[in-house]
Amino acid sequence: MNAPRQRGDRGETLIELLVAITLMATAIAVIMGGIATSVRISDQHRKQATAGASVRDFAEAIENRLASSATGYVESCSAMKATYEGVYTAPAGYVRSIDMSEGWNGSTGTFGACVDSGTLRRITLSVRSTDNRAKEELQLVIRKPCRPTDTPC
Repeated sequence: MNAPRQRGDRGETLIELLVAITLMATAIAVIMGGIATSVRISDQHRKQATAGASVRDFAEAIENRLASSATGYVESCSAMKATYEGVYTAPAGYVRSIDMSEGWNGSTGTFGACVDSGTLRRITLSVRSTDNRAKEELQLVIRKPCRPTDTPC
């Protein structure tokens, strides 16, 4: 013979169990989405910081080449890009480039198309991650050295 059930002794119904599981699954999905977003943003920030430091290192490498050698300044606009890109190696996962080169136009006082006889150049350096999530650019103005041992400026 079965004992009569007490009112508080009935247990959970299937619907109550499904509602609890649905609420837990939703909470877990929201937490996992937040973690995934946090990881992605952290990765992008790390890559942006690395690209920023690298583009400054790139500019410093060019400046060191100019300061250390009388032949460090490249007059040819076509050879300048290859020469100056060669002084710096980007870290793994990054690509360095010189995107634009302009020469000083003394008559109008502005930068314009690069000419091979210029004494002042503005170049745009860039370092980007290979997955294109981060890119940093820096404009560097290069002046032809006018040291006593150099050819007259």
